[in-house]
Amino acid sequence: MAKSIEPMMAEAMKTNDGSLSEKDLEKIRKYYGIAVPAILGEGYAILRGKPLTDTEREIQTYLGGLTGLFDDLFDEKKIEGERLMEMIQNPKESQAQSSFELLFLKFYMRALELGNPEPIINLLVKGFHAQVGSEEQVNDTITRERIVEVTREKGGVFIQFYRAGFEGEPSHEENKMLYNLGGVGQLENDIFDIYKDDQDGIKTLSTTHSSIQELKDTYEDWIQMYETSLEGLQVDPETKIKFRSFTRILYLRGKVCLQQYADLETRMGGRLNVAKCQRESLICDMGKTKNQLKLLIQFLKS
Repeated sequence: MAKSIEPMMAEAMKTNDGSLSEKDLEKIRKYYGIAVPAILGEGYAILRGKPLTDTEREIQTYLGGLTGLFDDLFDEKKIEGERLMEMIQNPKESQAQSSFELLFLKFYMRALELGNPEPIINLLVKGFHAQVGSEEQVNDTITRERIVEVTREKGGVFIQFYRAGFEGEPSHEENKMLYNLGGVGQLENDIFDIYKDDQDGIKTLSTTHSSIQELKDTYEDWIQMYETSLEGLQVDPETKIKFRSFTRILYLRGKVCLQQYADLETRMGGRLNVAKCQRESLICDMGKTKNQLKLLIQFLKS
């Protein structure tokens, strides 16, 4: 990060027109810029059996950095879809209209220069359509089936997007496994965001569940789909075991959170009404020692 995105962010703040905030940069520093190369990247290195190259690590850092900016172009900046699509497909010809957009383009173009541009562009286009689809989640008429589609697509496509920053083409089986893993990741994210999404009127599998047990069952089913697709990969069994162990510690976080909700549901008489809950009771802080211990216990049991 110090070698790649930090100089770009420092330069962007010098010429900032007010569209970039320190909060935007902190989100990149503390989450996206670290999580993508250090978690997803290192996980993939386990799967293929060799470490990331310096170039791959740099590409992952740029892809991680631009992800948070990409989300905010939809959620906060409300950029016109046609303009954003033009930026994705023709970044060199695109004219940034703010410091925020310029930083996004700089990260993006650098990733394209270092990596294989075609799959990165194609998958970010798919990511764009997945984001557009997720806007349907504010509609009261959205069906559960459509929520499932949107959730799986958004999570699956972006895991495949990060994979595009590595050497070599993924097989059909690998793409399927990554898509399923991404779906689990997105559902886990929605589990942790149950209070925020309920307040914002966003319909997710978490905010529309009939019971916490139903949500648990769905989560388990998605995890099973991922693990089954992992078994279908043509890699040695030891590698599969290592990769499964690495990813298990990630999705078990969701189980810790679900247990907190289940306990709360019991105290509320068997039905968790999010609207009647205090925010504090629905925040599952994985930085707390008690939750880290619960995670460790879950991992050892599994």
